[in-house]
Amino acid sequence: DRQGGVGGVAMARRVLMRLRAAEIVELVTVRWRVPSLLLVTNRSKRKLVESIIELRQFAQGLTAQQLAEADLLFQCLHSTKTWHTYRMASGKHVLLNQEVPGIEEQEDNNAAANGGGTVRCDKFVIRDAKQLHARIAAQLNNYFHHHGYVMLHENNYWVRLSLHSSSRTASDTTQQPDSLEAHTLTNNTHNNSNNNNTARNEVVYLMCVADSSLMFATTLKPEYKPFLLHSLAIAFGCELEESALVGRNVHALAELALYQHSQGTFRPYRNDHDHG
Repeated sequence: DRQGGVGGVAMARRVLMRLRAAEIVELVTVRWRVPSLLLVTNRSKRKLVESIIELRQFAQGLTAQQLAEADLLFQCLHSTKTWHTYRMASGKHVLLNQEVPGIEEQEDNNAAANGGGTVRCDKFVIRDAKQLHARIAAQLNNYFHHHGYVMLHENNYWVRLSLHSSSRTASDTTQQPDSLEAHTLTNNTHNNSNNNNTARNEVVYLMCVADSSLMFATTLKPEYKPFLLHSLAIAFGCELEESALVGRNVHALAELALYQHSQGTFRPYRNDHDHG
């Protein structure tokens, strides 16, 4: 049975209208398996969108997954958000010979000097979007009610995380995640606006470059950042080091970070992590 729509028809219309007509057709026919014969594809984009939301299966709007997928596709293709670069570092908290599903483990060259207790996580080797989503969700559940969606697009994993939290005091956010009890905060959309615990949502986007140590994330609010990065570090089996490489074109950032060793004299200005 189809789940109820999120945000109704108005939300569906707004999310779909951000995409180009050809992108909408591919999304709806390929990913959502709607027969193309049911769509009005020979007129304006608005007519196309109206023909979609008039279908019975979208009478209540998009499901949470469809909304996330359409929004994430827009970020893949047209994002103008500010993206920050992160790189996997040595996972000193991961023991040698400890199984970390989906993560390639390599023995640190300095393992003997460090007591044999470290491994290096040099690449994302998770091959399945559902597995990646499950690993991230398992950790985020300790801090947030959330809705996550992961999809593979052009050989990179894209992640959309809608975090549902409530107001915390400044003193709460100064503590490290591992020193706090789990923040499982109810997402109650009917809370009184005068209630200090009124739920609020924060949407975060990630791009994990397949077969590399790179992850890119949109700007994280200070009150969310330590919890989110802590969760991702555990999910990936190693810490994430933030780089000074920041920009609005995430695809260009990925190119710069991936090929930093071939950038010659300009390299120090493009990435603050020199592993050469």
